[in-house]
Amino acid sequence: MIIEMTIKSIDILSSHGPPGVDSRGERHIMKSIHILLLVIFVGLSSALAQRLPLSTTNDSAKYYYDKGWDEVMNNGNYSASEVAFRKMYAFDSSFVLGKALLGRISDDAAEQVRLIAEIDSNIGRTHRDERLLVDLYSTLVKRRVGQSTLERHQLHDLALGHLGTVCRTYTDDTYYFAEYIEWINAANGSQGALDSIGRLASDLHQQMPFIIGYKVALHAELKQFDLAEVYLRQLENQLEEKPVPKVAAVKAGLLMQQNKPDQAKYYIDRALALDPKNLDVQQLKNVLNNR
Repeated sequence: MIIEMTIKSIDILSSHGPPGVDSRGERHIMKSIHILLLVIFVGLSSALAQRLPLSTTNDSAKYYYDKGWDEVMNNGNYSASEVAFRKMYAFDSSFVLGKALLGRISDDAAEQVRLIAEIDSNIGRTHRDERLLVDLYSTLVKRRVGQSTLERHQLHDLALGHLGTVCRTYTDDTYYFAEYIEWINAANGSQGALDSIGRLASDLHQQMPFIIGYKVALHAELKQFDLAEVYLRQLENQLEEKPVPKVAAVKAGLLMQQNKPDQAKYYIDRALALDPKNLDVQQLKNVLNNR
């Protein structure tokens, strides 16, 4: 609205010129208006970039926070994600949301118990919406160490409520959206997750390797293999120069749905060679071994 009003003002001045000002003065005024317009545009663009404000002020902690998310979601590399989250914690051990993420990816029960205690005693340091994520993620860690009695349906409600609020407010945060879709799938099934991607995902979300790979899995679960292959090719093109587990993991899942266990085993082994801690591929391997 401000930009539109400014443009209209420029149009008026361009047509008539301000009263009592010669052409040189008019050009100076026009130049000043264009500079003002640029400043307003840059300011509004920054204001409209909707990302969750983090309670840490340490730039290195923020960098490794984002890197940890990118590794696990887009690259499918749990090991690299853990390394990044540990670096984040080293730069700011008071970052409460960071503690929750480290607790989620850690496989050390004693460490998880310690992090939960630190989170519970420092929850007041978080911002309002950040606290929603801390609540959800710390609850997931508590379930792993036997400190939560929430039933599965209660956990679904908690995740969908908290992540839904965050995703609607901070539309440029892709990782929370990706998790939101995972929880929708857990609660409502593959078609429900695909419908939500189609209705809610922005262009930014649609270009995420995670979302592209998740579409492969969802269509495969629905036995829509032609569509799954389309998105697999898109994922391969996007990650072709990155030696990450994501493509092999997604291929393995698709081949398992197509009842091709021998081919799936090749990609399971390939993915685990790149990241032995990949939980999704470990689950595929367990399914394969139990056939």
